[in-house]
Amino acid sequence: MKAGTRRPRFWFWAFLLLPLLVYVVVSDAVAEDEPQCSANNDGQCRSGDSINIPDNQQQLLDQANSLHEAGLELATAGDNTGALEKYDDALANYLAAFGGSQDHAEVATTYTHMGQVLVAKVDHDGALSKYRQALIIRLTVFGKNHPDTADSYRNVGYVQNLMGDFQGALSKYNDALDVRLDVLGKNHPTIASSYNDIGSVFLATGNKEDALSTFQKALAIGLSVLGKNHADVGTAYHKLGSLLFGMQDFEGALFHYQEAQAIWESLLGPDHPTTTSCQGWIRGIHAAMSRRS
Repeated sequence: MKAGTRRPRFWFWAFLLLPLLVYVVVSDAVAEDEPQCSANNDGQCRSGDSINIPDNQQQLLDQANSLHEAGLELATAGDNTGALEKYDDALANYLAAFGGSQDHAEVATTYTHMGQVLVAKVDHDGALSKYRQALIIRLTVFGKNHPDTADSYRNVGYVQNLMGDFQGALSKYNDALDVRLDVLGKNHPTIASSYNDIGSVFLATGNKEDALSTFQKALAIGLSVLGKNHADVGTAYHKLGSLLFGMQDFEGALFHYQEAQAIWESLLGPDHPTTTSCQGWIRGIHAAMSRRS
Protein backbone atom coordinates (compact mmCIF):
# COMPACT_ATOMS: atom_id res chain seq x y z
CA MET A 1 0.00 0.00 0.00
CA LYS A 2 1.28 3.45 -0.83
CA ALA A 3 2.11 5.88 1.91
CA GLY A 4 -0.32 8.42 0.56
CA THR A 5 -3.26 6.09 1.08
CA ARG A 6 -2.80 6.07 4.92
CA ARG A 7 -3.50 9.73 5.49
CA PRO A 8 -7.29 9.57 5.10
CA ARG A 9 -7.41 6.72 7.62
CA PHE A 10 -5.39 8.79 10.16
CA TRP A 11 -7.70 11.75 9.87
CA PHE A 12 -10.71 9.46 10.04
CA TRP A 13 -9.64 8.11 13.46
CA ALA A 14 -8.54 11.52 14.68
CA PHE A 15 -11.99 12.86 13.87
CA LEU A 16 -13.63 10.03 15.84
CA LEU A 17 -11.35 10.28 18.93
CA LEU A 18 -11.26 14.07 19.25
CA PRO A 19 -14.63 14.35 21.11
CA LEU A 20 -13.51 11.68 23.59
CA LEU A 21 -10.26 13.53 24.25
CA VAL A 22 -12.10 16.80 24.83
CA TYR A 23 -14.53 15.05 27.25
CA VAL A 24 -11.67 13.61 29.34
CA VAL A 25 -9.86 16.95 29.59
CA VAL A 26 -13.01 18.87 30.51
CA SER A 27 -14.08 16.23 33.07
CA ASP A 28 -10.71 16.40 34.80
CA ALA A 29 -10.87 20.16 34.97
CA VAL A 30 -14.37 20.09 36.44
CA ALA A 31 -13.33 17.48 39.02
CA GLU A 32 -10.42 19.67 40.13
CA ASP A 33 -12.74 22.64 40.59
CA GLU A 34 -15.40 20.75 42.58
CA PRO A 35 -15.36 21.38 46.35
CA GLN A 36 -14.22 18.43 48.39
CA CYS A 37 -15.83 17.04 51.50
CA SER A 38 -14.22 17.95 54.79
CA ALA A 39 -12.10 15.28 56.45
CA ASN A 40 -14.18 15.90 59.56
CA ASN A 41 -16.96 13.77 58.06
CA ASP A 42 -14.88 10.62 58.54
CA GLY A 43 -13.82 10.97 54.91
CA GLN A 44 -17.31 10.30 53.57
CA CYS A 45 -19.59 12.57 51.60
CA ARG A 46 -23.32 12.21 52.09
CA SER A 47 -25.70 12.60 49.19
CA GLY A 48 -27.60 15.86 49.33
CA ASP A 49 -24.76 17.76 51.04
CA SER A 50 -24.67 21.42 50.11
CA ILE A 51 -20.98 22.27 50.24
CA ASN A 52 -19.99 25.90 50.28
CA ILE A 53 -16.49 25.92 51.69
CA PRO A 54 -14.98 29.40 52.17
CA ASP A 55 -11.49 30.19 50.88
CA ASN A 56 -10.26 30.94 54.41
CA GLN A 57 -11.57 27.70 55.88
CA GLN A 58 -8.31 26.73 57.59
CA GLN A 59 -8.02 30.14 59.21
CA LEU A 60 -11.58 29.87 60.53
CA LEU A 61 -10.93 26.36 61.83
CA ASP A 62 -7.76 27.48 63.58
CA GLN A 63 -9.64 30.34 65.22
CA ALA A 64 -12.47 28.01 66.24
CA ASN A 65 -10.05 25.51 67.77
CA SER A 66 -8.27 28.24 69.73
CA LEU A 67 -11.56 29.62 71.03
CA HIS A 68 -12.70 26.13 71.98
CA GLU A 69 -9.49 25.48 73.93
CA ALA A 70 -9.91 28.83 75.70
CA GLY A 71 -13.44 27.79 76.64
CA LEU A 72 -12.18 24.51 78.09
CA GLU A 73 -9.60 26.35 80.20
CA LEU A 74 -12.19 28.79 81.52
CA ALA A 75 -14.62 25.97 82.32
CA THR A 76 -11.88 24.10 84.20
CA ALA A 77 -11.18 27.29 86.17
CA GLY A 78 -14.87 27.59 87.06
CA ASP A 79 -15.60 30.61 84.85
CA ASN A 80 -18.72 29.14 83.24
CA THR A 81 -19.96 32.43 81.79
CA GLY A 82 -16.63 33.12 80.10
CA ALA A 83 -16.43 29.54 78.87
CA LEU A 84 -19.88 29.75 77.32
CA GLU A 85 -18.93 32.94 75.47
CA LYS A 86 -15.82 31.27 74.03
CA TYR A 87 -17.82 28.21 72.98
CA ASP A 88 -20.38 30.47 71.27
CA ASP A 89 -17.59 32.19 69.33
CA ALA A 90 -15.99 28.84 68.47
CA LEU A 91 -19.32 27.52 67.21
CA ALA A 92 -19.79 30.56 64.96
CA ASN A 93 -16.35 30.01 63.44
CA TYR A 94 -16.93 26.29 62.90
CA LEU A 95 -20.22 26.95 61.14
CA ALA A 96 -18.58 29.60 58.96
CA ALA A 97 -15.73 27.23 58.11
CA PHE A 98 -18.12 24.46 57.12
CA GLY A 99 -20.32 26.66 54.97
CA GLY A 100 -23.17 26.71 57.48
CA SER A 101 -23.37 22.93 57.84
CA GLN A 102 -23.70 21.62 61.40
CA ASP A 103 -22.99 18.01 60.45
CA HIS A 104 -19.42 17.89 61.69
CA ALA A 105 -17.83 16.29 64.75
CA GLU A 106 -16.35 19.59 65.96
CA VAL A 107 -19.78 21.21 66.07
CA ALA A 108 -21.21 18.31 68.08
CA THR A 109 -18.30 18.51 70.53
CA THR A 110 -18.86 22.24 70.97
CA TYR A 111 -22.56 21.73 71.69
CA THR A 112 -21.57 19.03 74.20
CA HIS A 113 -19.20 21.33 76.06
CA MET A 114 -21.80 24.08 76.05
CA GLY A 115 -24.22 21.60 77.60
CA GLN A 116 -21.71 20.78 80.34
CA VAL A 117 -21.33 24.45 81.22
CA LEU A 118 -25.09 24.95 81.27
CA VAL A 119 -25.46 21.97 83.62
CA ALA A 120 -22.92 23.63 85.92
CA LYS A 121 -24.98 26.84 85.72
CA VAL A 122 -28.10 24.78 86.59
CA ASP A 123 -29.70 25.73 83.27
CA HIS A 124 -31.10 22.28 82.62
CA ASP A 125 -33.39 23.32 79.78
CA GLY A 126 -30.48 24.95 77.95
CA ALA A 127 -28.22 21.98 78.61
CA LEU A 128 -30.82 19.53 77.34
CA SER A 129 -31.19 21.53 74.13
CA LYS A 130 -27.42 21.55 73.48
CA TYR A 131 -27.04 17.86 74.28
CA ARG A 132 -29.90 17.00 71.93
CA GLN A 133 -28.31 19.01 69.13
CA ALA A 134 -25.04 17.15 69.66
CA LEU A 135 -26.90 13.82 69.56
CA ILE A 136 -28.62 14.66 66.28
CA ILE A 137 -25.33 15.64 64.68
CA ARG A 138 -23.50 12.54 65.90
CA LEU A 139 -26.27 10.27 64.64
CA THR A 140 -25.87 11.93 61.23
CA VAL A 141 -22.08 11.98 61.15
CA PHE A 142 -21.20 8.73 62.95
CA GLY A 143 -24.41 6.70 62.94
CA LYS A 144 -25.87 5.06 66.04
CA ASN A 145 -23.13 2.53 66.79
CA HIS A 146 -20.33 4.90 67.77
CA PRO A 147 -18.90 5.72 71.22
CA ASP A 148 -19.53 9.46 70.77
CA THR A 149 -23.17 8.79 69.93
CA ALA A 150 -23.47 6.66 73.06
CA ASP A 151 -21.99 9.53 75.09
CA SER A 152 -24.62 11.87 73.67
CA TYR A 153 -27.43 9.47 74.58
CA ARG A 154 -26.00 9.37 78.09
CA ASN A 155 -25.73 13.18 78.32
CA VAL A 156 -29.37 13.65 77.33
CA GLY A 157 -30.42 11.00 79.85
CA TYR A 158 -28.35 12.63 82.57
CA VAL A 159 -30.12 15.98 82.23
CA GLN A 160 -33.51 14.30 81.99
CA ASN A 161 -32.71 12.51 85.24
CA LEU A 162 -31.82 15.84 86.87
CA MET A 163 -35.12 17.29 85.64
CA GLY A 164 -37.13 14.39 87.07
CA ASP A 165 -37.99 12.88 83.69
CA PHE A 166 -37.05 9.40 84.86
CA GLN A 167 -38.76 7.53 82.02
CA GLY A 168 -36.92 9.63 79.43
CA ALA A 169 -33.66 9.27 81.32
CA LEU A 170 -34.02 5.48 81.54
CA SER A 171 -34.71 5.27 77.81
CA LYS A 172 -31.61 7.27 76.90
CA TYR A 173 -29.41 5.44 79.41
CA ASN A 174 -30.51 2.15 77.87
CA ASP A 175 -29.76 3.49 74.38
CA ALA A 176 -26.27 4.39 75.55
CA LEU A 177 -25.82 0.96 77.12
CA ASP A 178 -26.96 -0.84 73.96
CA VAL A 179 -24.50 1.09 71.79
CA ARG A 180 -21.63 0.62 74.22
CA LEU A 181 -22.26 -3.12 74.51
CA ASP A 182 -22.25 -3.40 70.73
CA VAL A 183 -19.13 -1.28 70.25
CA LEU A 184 -17.07 -2.00 73.38
CA GLY A 185 -18.25 -5.42 74.56
CA LYS A 186 -19.40 -6.41 78.05
CA ASN A 187 -16.18 -5.94 80.02
CA HIS A 188 -15.44 -2.24 79.77
CA PRO A 189 -15.46 0.52 82.42
CA THR A 190 -17.95 2.53 80.38
CA ILE A 191 -20.42 -0.35 80.57
CA ALA A 192 -20.14 -0.20 84.35
CA SER A 193 -20.86 3.54 84.16
CA SER A 194 -24.00 2.84 82.13
CA TYR A 195 -25.23 0.34 84.71
CA ASN A 196 -24.60 2.92 87.44
CA ASP A 197 -26.62 5.49 85.48
CA ILE A 198 -29.52 3.07 85.06
CA GLY A 199 -29.33 2.08 88.72
CA SER A 200 -29.54 5.73 89.75
CA VAL A 201 -32.88 6.05 87.93
CA PHE A 202 -34.23 2.90 89.56
CA LEU A 203 -33.13 4.24 92.93
CA ALA A 204 -34.76 7.63 92.31
CA THR A 205 -38.05 5.93 91.44
CA GLY A 206 -37.96 3.66 94.52
CA ASN A 207 -37.21 0.50 92.54
CA LYS A 208 -34.55 -0.76 94.93
CA GLU A 209 -34.43 -4.35 93.69
CA ASP A 210 -33.61 -3.32 90.11
CA ALA A 211 -31.20 -0.71 91.42
CA LEU A 212 -29.43 -3.40 93.43
CA SER A 213 -29.17 -5.68 90.40
CA THR A 214 -27.69 -3.00 88.11
CA PHE A 215 -25.26 -1.72 90.77
CA GLN A 216 -24.07 -5.30 91.29
CA LYS A 217 -23.43 -5.63 87.54
CA ALA A 218 -21.39 -2.42 87.65
CA LEU A 219 -19.34 -3.73 90.56
CA ALA A 220 -18.68 -7.06 88.84
CA ILE A 221 -17.38 -5.30 85.72
CA GLY A 222 -15.25 -2.95 87.81
CA LEU A 223 -13.64 -5.85 89.65
CA SER A 224 -13.01 -7.68 86.38
CA VAL A 225 -11.58 -4.74 84.44
CA LEU A 226 -10.03 -2.46 87.06
CA GLY A 227 -9.15 -4.82 89.88
CA LYS A 228 -10.18 -4.48 93.49
CA ASN A 229 -7.85 -1.67 94.50
CA HIS A 230 -9.41 1.08 92.38
CA ALA A 231 -11.39 4.19 93.29
CA ASP A 232 -14.33 3.29 91.04
CA VAL A 233 -14.58 -0.10 92.72
CA GLY A 234 -14.51 1.57 96.14
CA THR A 235 -17.35 3.85 95.04
CA ALA A 236 -19.32 0.83 93.78
CA TYR A 237 -18.95 -0.96 97.12
CA HIS A 238 -19.95 2.20 98.97
CA LYS A 239 -23.03 2.68 96.77
CA LEU A 240 -24.16 -0.90 97.31
CA GLY A 241 -23.57 -0.61 101.05
CA SER A 242 -25.79 2.45 101.24
CA LEU A 243 -28.54 0.78 99.22
CA LEU A 244 -28.44 -2.42 101.27
CA PHE A 245 -28.57 -0.44 104.49
CA GLY A 246 -31.71 1.29 103.24
CA MET A 247 -33.16 -2.14 102.44
CA GLN A 248 -32.47 -3.23 106.05
CA ASP A 249 -29.90 -5.80 104.88
CA PHE A 250 -27.39 -4.85 107.53
CA GLU A 251 -25.10 -7.83 107.01
CA GLY A 252 -24.83 -7.09 103.29
CA ALA A 253 -24.34 -3.39 103.97
CA LEU A 254 -21.61 -4.11 106.50
CA PHE A 255 -19.70 -6.32 104.07
CA HIS A 256 -19.78 -3.73 101.29
CA TYR A 257 -18.79 -0.84 103.55
CA GLN A 258 -15.90 -2.84 104.95
CA GLU A 259 -14.72 -3.57 101.41
CA ALA A 260 -15.02 0.11 100.51
CA GLN A 261 -13.12 1.16 103.64
CA ALA A 262 -10.25 -1.22 102.85
CA ILE A 263 -9.95 0.24 99.34
CA TRP A 264 -10.12 3.87 100.47
CA GLU A 265 -7.63 3.27 103.24
CA SER A 266 -5.23 1.70 100.75
CA LEU A 267 -5.64 4.50 98.21
CA LEU A 268 -6.18 7.56 100.40
CA GLY A 269 -4.93 6.65 103.84
CA PRO A 270 -6.81 6.08 107.11
CA ASP A 271 -7.38 9.77 107.88
CA HIS A 272 -8.94 10.82 104.58
CA PRO A 273 -12.57 12.04 104.89
CA THR A 274 -13.78 9.34 102.50
CA THR A 275 -12.16 6.63 104.62
CA THR A 276 -13.47 8.03 107.91
CA SER A 277 -16.94 8.34 106.36
CA CYS A 278 -16.91 4.59 105.71
CA GLN A 279 -15.82 4.00 109.28
CA GLY A 280 -18.76 6.07 110.47
CA TRP A 281 -21.17 4.03 108.38
CA ILE A 282 -19.71 0.80 109.74
CA ARG A 283 -20.24 2.00 113.32
CA GLY A 284 -23.79 2.96 112.43
CA ILE A 285 -24.48 -0.46 110.95
CA HIS A 286 -23.15 -2.22 114.06
CA ALA A 287 -25.43 -0.05 116.17
CA ALA A 288 -28.44 -0.89 113.98
CA MET A 289 -27.63 -4.59 114.17
CA SER A 290 -27.39 -4.37 117.98
CA ARG A 291 -30.78 -2.66 118.23
CA ARG A 292 -32.38 -5.26 116.01
CA SER A 293 -31.01 -8.12 118.11
